[in-house]
Amino acid sequence: MKKFVAAATPLLIVLLTLCSGIAFAQQTPGNPGPLRVFLDCHTSGCDFDYLRTEIPYVDYVRDRSDASLHVLVTTQSTGS
Repeated sequence: MKKFVAAATPLLIVLLTLCSGIAFAQQTPGNPGPLRVFLDCHTSGCDFDYLRTEIPYVDYVRDRSDASLHVLVTTQSTGS
């Protein structure tokens, strides 16, 4: 039993070292905050107030250069 413990100890130390390196690599530096969204919607079917109430976990911005995501909504009629 002592031989097993003596042989397994270095392996356990190596595994713990590797796992801790992976865990540190997954962390992000600081809290980036909520996603900043610019909604570009010039159609008649776009209800901006509804979208703001149904998707409250993002920040809606008015200037597209301030946004990290630009959502472009377009419509196209069918051929009939």
